[in-house]
Amino acid sequence: TVGTYGTIIDDISVSTGSAGVLPIRFISFNGKMATTSAVLNWTASNDDNSGKAFVIERSGANNKFDSIGSVNAVNNRGSYSFTDAKASNGTNYYRIKAVNSNGIISYTNVIALSSAAVATTKLYPNPAVSNVAVSIPVAANMVATVQIFNLAGNLVASKQVTLTEGSNVISLDVTSLKPGSFVLKISNNEVSFAQSFCKR
Repeated sequence: TVGTYGTIIDDISVSTGSAGVLPIRFISFNGKMATTSAVLNWTASNDDNSGKAFVIERSGANNKFDSIGSVNAVNNRGSYSFTDAKASNGTNYYRIKAVNSNGIISYTNVIALSSAAVATTKLYPNPAVSNVAVSIPVAANMVATVQIFNLAGNLVASKQVTLTEGSNVISLDVTSLKPGSFVLKISNNEVSFAQSFCKR
């Protein structure tokens, strides 16, 4: 079942290049969603120190994989991570392509990640009287900035919050705000959420 966490849908191992030279060997590959971002983690063995780079590839419903970034390989076995901050709505398919200095290519299996976690991010109550809260899930511990803007685009409140892996509830005192409409935004490099609300 495709869900918030990666599900292996295809087991792929392909290599091309000069005979007698080993490709980079993948040990594990998984991922999970952090609201609209996909966090990918993998472990690989680069025993002959010939590894050059890992290329992250993403596909949508069209089954066409495109490169969205790269990570340099290190000597011997290493753990790697990449965050796709622009994951599309719905299901995204990911694989990692390894390229060594001799041009040998190998691939991980393909995993599917769904951005359904976005639907579980909620702001309440709306309208608000004295407090407004946001329930937001994240895939890892992080610091984010919470901002409130009026309809003219002016920043009227801001603070930093620490989010822990799993579900979080952020509560804000809005008693000092005049009645009207506002936009609350939570953001950092991995999280982006914005929703309007009314203050009575």
